[in-house]
Amino acid sequence: MIRRRGGNRLAAAAVLCLAAATLRPARAEVIDCIAVALDHQTITLSQVFEDIRLTAFLNDQTPDTSPAERKRAEERLIQQWLLQREMELNHYPAPKPEDAQPLWVQLRARFKTEGDLQAALARYHLTESKVRHHLLEEVATVHFIDYRFRSGLEVPDADVEDYYQKRVVEWKQKGVTPIPTLEESRADIEEILQKERANQALDVWLADVRTQMDISYHEEACR
Repeated sequence: MIRRRGGNRLAAAAVLCLAAATLRPARAEVIDCIAVALDHQTITLSQVFEDIRLTAFLNDQTPDTSPAERKRAEERLIQQWLLQREMELNHYPAPKPEDAQPLWVQLRARFKTEGDLQAALARYHLTESKVRHHLLEEVATVHFIDYRFRSGLEVPDADVEDYYQKRVVEWKQKGVTPIPTLEESRADIEEILQKERANQALDVWLADVRTQMDISYHEEACR
């Protein structure tokens, strides 16, 4: 559970201006301030808007700065910080820049020319280095989740067979022919179930860690 405590030692700091920065896609100038406080760490409003722009850019969408989307961005940043802290505590090796190159190549393929890419980055108020760094963080996070929550995870045959039977029903409804056999589907099903259970374990871990922290929200003080 998230604890929205009042009187947090960082609450007073939330109203202090840190810098003037252009944060919104519409280029409105907003005074930066603390949006979320996590123990001795903070997430600023500029980081929230940057996460929104990054997410929109990667998904080829228009940035949405509504209160609901800002809340989702805050939650993404909190999760990211918790995972990065866990990686540091476990001395998990940082990825190399080339590890994110396949993701960058895939992203770069969306644009016909280098000029198109740079124009898109400018529209989202991003830089190539910022996007590359974000992709590298994604690679590190995915690898760590696999290591921390998926490594050694076994899926019982009964679960594989149950999932297969459900897929058979779906395939028949969609008119898929021929229906793949259980053995032909086993590897894919095991992959799907392992990912699902790793994500479930991650959610449980995140919920537990958050109960041990003082997380408070101060975005209202930024307005």
